[in-house]
Amino acid sequence: MAEFVIILLPLIILLFCIVEFGLIMYDKAVITNASREGARLASLYHPDPSDPARRIPDAEVETAVMYYAATNLITFGGDTLEASDIEVQREQDANGRWVARVTVNYQYGFMIL
Repeated sequence: MAEFVIILLPLIILLFCIVEFGLIMYDKAVITNASREGARLASLYHPDPSDPARRIPDAEVETAVMYYAATNLITFGGDTLEASDIEVQREQDANGRWVARVTVNYQYGFMIL
């Protein structure tokens, strides 16, 4: 019984660390997929994104990223993404093709630590 009591606390801490690490990796994958969905939306159906009238507005791309994150992130009631956390860039590469880049900044709120 004494050995069990001595070992119990480190085992519980180890268990919670494993769960926390799994949540961090899951949320990282969700944020990556959310930014990928935003970039896909920003690059669709627009032969010349330099013309603002022919491209999807940045606000719509940000909304798509926030929706994807809100439906898939595990936050336990913590912070979610806001429009200020999302940056949409459209630029031409060296070959003259238009590239859409969506950057998402997300601060993970630890569940236990």
